[in-house]
Amino acid sequence: MTEIYYARLTPLYAERIFGKSLLLLPELRRKKIERYRHLEDRCRSLGAGLLLEEGLRRRGFTLLDGVRDCKKIAIVEGEHGKPYFSGCRELFFNLSHAGNYAVAAFSEKEIGVDIECLGRYRESIVRRFFCEDEKAYLDAAEDTEQAFLEIWTKKESYIKALGRGISLPLDSFSSLESRPPIRTWSKPEGYCISACGSEVWSAKLFELDFEADLEKLFDGIF
Repeated sequence: MTEIYYARLTPLYAERIFGKSLLLLPELRRKKIERYRHLEDRCRSLGAGLLLEEGLRRRGFTLLDGVRDCKKIAIVEGEHGKPYFSGCRELFFNLSHAGNYAVAAFSEKEIGVDIECLGRYRESIVRRFFCEDEKAYLDAAEDTEQAFLEIWTKKESYIKALGRGISLPLDSFSSLESRPPIRTWSKPEGYCISACGSEVWSAKLFELDFEADLEKLFDGIF
C-alpha cells in the first residue's frame, strides 16, 4: 500500500519541541540538520525526518536503537544518490519539503514525491523546462499558478521515482504522459503534492499534526 504523510512545520519552531524532536532522529540526520544556518531549513529537514520515522514505525520499522516492537533498518544511497532502506527491500520511500510543510511517501514499489507552494511560477522556467503539451496545458488553465505547480511537482516526483537525479533533464519528458503514473493533490491549501509510482492511484493521503499528535506519534517522549 502506498501512503503519503504531510504535516505543517510551524510547531517545530518552538525551542522545546525542536530540541526533543531531534532525539527521535538518527545521528546522521541530526548532524545534517545542525549544519543548516537558518531555522526554517532546520525545521524542514527535521519535519521530513519525523514523518519518515513515523511512517516506518507504522510498518514495524525504525531508524533508531531500542524501539520496542520495531526492526531497526538503515538508509543507503543508490547509484544517483537516491536513498533506499538497507535491510528492508520490500519498502521504498521519498521525502520532500517546501515552505511550511514536509511530506513523506512510502510504497512497496519505487516512489517519488514532491511538494511546492504557490509563488513558484516563472515564465523563464516554463520556457526552459516544459514540453510543448505542458505549455499548452498551462495556457488553457483557468488558474495558471496552480497548473504550473501541478506540472512542476509532477516532473520532480517523476525524476525522483526513477532515481536518476539531474541526469534526466526536465524538458526531456512530458509529465502529462509519464509512465509510471503520477497523481496530484491540491493539498494543503496553497500547496501541491505529486507522487509518482506504479501504485499511486490507490495511495492514501494523511495529514499529521505535530503540535497535537507528537505524544501519541512518538510514545510519549514529550
